[in-house]
Amino acid sequence: MIKISRNTGNIKLTGLDLWQPTFQQLCRAFSTPKIDPDKLNAGYFLRCAGTKRGNETVADTADLLILDGDSRIGIDGTVTNGAVNPMELHLLLNWLNIDHFMYTSHSHTKAHGFDDGVNKYRVLIPVTYTRQQLPALLGWLFDRMTDNGIELVNVKENASWAQAWFMPCMPMERAHLFKTWWRVGGKSSNPIEGFELEPAPPFDVAKICADYQNKQSLVNESIPMIAPVARVPMANLSANPIEAFNASFRVHDVLIRNGYKQQGKRYLHPNSASKIAGVRILDTGRAYSDSSDSLNDGKSHDAFDCYRLLECGGDMKAALNWNRELTKQNQRAFYEVPEPKNPHLENQNVGLRKLVESPSVKGSNADNSQISTATTV
Repeated sequence: MIKISRNTGNIKLTGLDLWQPTFQQLCRAFSTPKIDPDKLNAGYFLRCAGTKRGNETVADTADLLILDGDSRIGIDGTVTNGAVNPMELHLLLNWLNIDHFMYTSHSHTKAHGFDDGVNKYRVLIPVTYTRQQLPALLGWLFDRMTDNGIELVNVKENASWAQAWFMPCMPMERAHLFKTWWRVGGKSSNPIEGFELEPAPPFDVAKICADYQNKQSLVNESIPMIAPVARVPMANLSANPIEAFNASFRVHDVLIRNGYKQQGKRYLHPNSASKIAGVRILDTGRAYSDSSDSLNDGKSHDAFDCYRLLECGGDMKAALNWNRELTKQNQRAFYEVPEPKNPHLENQNVGLRKLVESPSVKGSNADNSQISTATTV
């Protein structure tokens, strides 16, 4: 039996009823969606027991771990709307012998993983754990996904204790797209060929949490702090201060000098309350954060952008002035290069060239890697 709360009415209603189904009964109840164009009318449920929605009014122990399949990390390191192919995650959970139930959500538009459209789904895993243990369980699961090339984004809703999750619901015109994947008591909707599934034992939550913390502590002791790489000589620096910074420093260097601790493939934020490393460096060399730091904005960041956010408080002008010698070099070039005269105008005063404003100066959301023009500061 699992204990969760639910409300079968509108999402605006905060009152909750206790629901104590077996996991198999829950899967059966969620196998048929409500047909409604407005998902707000679908009803919702919480991961734990409570009489009213809110962090302070629900129990501190939950019987259901919930993942939101909403977005993925693209090959260029940016977050992309729409999750990874649900079948890939389902097969991984099968291989890990983890009972689960997955169902497509209201905004899902793919008939299967290879059609045009967007994958949107939720994953329900029966396991008992406390509020304090939730970060370690999420960290453990997402590490398994990353190790297997499944770049699902660990969205903030996964860690929100009293998060309201919609019951299965689809509009009539997309009802045929509703799909489920499950594994209950060792039986799977899509068993792996040649792999005999075994009934899933309960998560050993205490062991997972202890091993996760111990592993991080051991890694901290075994990996020394690495000093920033030497700056490139001025003669070899690009006139673009962003390109010059990225040529002089790696993302790793900026994280380390700002107090982050490397823990295997991840980095622990110095002020992390959960003590779970939530920052990683992608194959592109850019940083992506699931932690409670300023890098957690749903985007990936190169070394310069990490410096701008961590050391300059997000101030682009201050960040561009990271090397005063380079700034002076740009200023000299700015004042020394006049705009060409127009021979058709008489008494024309020679004016200085105009500033070339890079995409990064226009907005921090721009991709720094695309900058090719010299920036004058």
